[in-house]
Amino acid sequence: MEFEIDLSADHWKRFNHYLLKQKAKESQGVFSGFWFNMVLWFILTLTIIIILKSSFYLHWPTVILVIGFIILFYLYFYWNNIKLRKALVPSQNGTFVGKKIYRLDDVGINEEAKGYSTKYSWDVIESAVIANGLILAFTDNISAFIFPVDQLDDSDGVLKKIKDYIE
Repeated sequence: MEFEIDLSADHWKRFNHYLLKQKAKESQGVFSGFWFNMVLWFILTLTIIIILKSSFYLHWPTVILVIGFIILFYLYFYWNNIKLRKALVPSQNGTFVGKKIYRLDDVGINEEAKGYSTKYSWDVIESAVIANGLILAFTDNISAFIFPVDQLDDSDGVLKKIKDYIE
């Protein structure tokens, strides 16, 4: 089976979004969830305020100032996360963006593009999923072949062929 794909930075963003959301969920436990931690810290803070308020006067302008600093701290890290995601988008002249020819055969996946060609054995393909309009054939936890569904004539056939070879 042979097909041509034209990957863009948008495909990279969709793949990255899948990694950040789905793979992060797989590695989280019950106690590492956002809402669990929010409720836990709210209860702890409320308990400390009640204890402190009974023993001495609580200066509310200071409390508001500390909360303001915590919010600014959160916004700083959120802004840096956005800047990091923008910085990690592949360049138009790199190896990710552009036209590629893929061949799926009994040996593995062959990829050809401007300036290179690679061959991956089916032994190194760990899993295949369909997410965000992409077929992702993972070679590692954060590395995958990316096949946009809208550019494939038979996306179900491609996914089935990959899964048949890796199982």
